[in-house]
Formats: sequence, C-alpha cells, structure tokens
Amino acid sequence: MNQQPYADVSSPANPSTASSSGATEEQSFIDKYLTPRVFEVSMPQGRTVRAYEVGPPDVPVVVGIHGTPSSGLDHVVNYVANGALFCRLVSFDRQRYGGSTPQPGRKVRDIVPVVEAILDHLSIEIAAVYGHSAGGMHALATAALLPKRISRALCSGANGPDFDPDLDGLSPLVREEIIETRKGPDASRAFYRRLYPYFRDPEFEKQFFSENDRIVSQGVV
Repeated sequence: MNQQPYADVSSPANPSTASSSGATEEQSFIDKYLTPRVFEVSMPQGRTVRAYEVGPPDVPVVVGIHGTPSSGLDHVVNYVANGALFCRLVSFDRQRYGGSTPQPGRKVRDIVPVVEAILDHLSIEIAAVYGHSAGGMHALATAALLPKRISRALCSGANGPDFDPDLDGLSPLVREEIIETRKGPDASRAFYRRLYPYFRDPEFEKQFFSENDRIVSQGVV
C-alpha cells in the first residue's frame, strides 16, 4: 500500500473566496499538517499493523510506541492537541491492540520487525523513537536492534523486567497488573476494565505510579 500523499491545499480551487476568509486559511493549515493519515502494513503470516502518521513531511521523523492499555491514537491526539510541528509523528497499534492483528506469545523484541516494516512502507531511512509506560521497553528494544535506522531513543515512565517471581519493589496495583496479565488475556482485560475509569484519580495514582512518575507526569521536575 502506498503512502497517502499530503493534501495540496496551497492552491485552492476558488482563490477569490479562499483569500477573503481567515477561517479558510486556518482550515488549510489543519488539513495540511494536523489531519492524521491511517494506513495498514502487512506482516508475515497474514498479520497486519494499523499505523498513523501526522505532521509536515520535511521535518525529522519520530516513531511513538504506546503503553498499556492504549493505542497509537493516543500519541496522535496529543500531537494534534499541542501542534507539535517540529516532527513528523508515526505511531501504530501494537500487536493485539486497536486495529492490529494479535501475535500470541510475542516478546518485547517482536516490536522491532513492526517498526522496520512501517519505516520501509513510508520509505523512511532514519527516525527517532520514544515509548511511554509499557512502550518504553519496546522503544529501547527498537533502538538496540535497529541501530542503523534509529538515531535516538526516549524511554518515559517505563516498566522494568518482571522476572522476579515475588515482584518486590513494585507499587500495589502494578504488582496486581502483572499478576493478572500472567493469567492470560481475559484476566488482563478484566483488570483494566475495572480500574481504567480511575486512572486520573490522584489517590488511585498513588497506588499505581511511583512518586517520581507522578512528579514527571505533572511537569514538576
């Protein structure tokens, strides 16, 4: 599938009406730079990945990897809301999220072929990558295993390895999150459905996020 081209709104069909309205100019700006494009990328074994792209074509490319539970749309919404035109953002739904096909038994490193396929699809040679929460470890894996195509990486509020059977040192709800996830998809879904409505509650955040994570999320450094 070829990349959808940017809409050319610099030469409106009716210049006499377009030049007389500030609203038309604003709409042109939105159409040109802040209207996301959605596309799918084919993967092995008949799987597909749903991806998103937004921003100017002539600025550095940044790949955003979402956390849990979430989707690539979160990054797109934040980009559009903040007008982050300093970069061309590419995000996607990780396997089993949003519009992407599940990949049972996948490991963190299995995100790397996904990022590589998306970059190839868009004919992008080099990009930066960032990940938040559970996306952080995926961003680090991408940078480590695609050193010639990833220029830099950012890991924000990310999870650490969960090899410790006792999960010592974790906040109560993160510990519960990992335990439920180990039981399988149904238990994991039930956990998030039960708690997601409270994710912005300050008391809930104290049980889920570390003090440092809360400070960073509030922009107080």
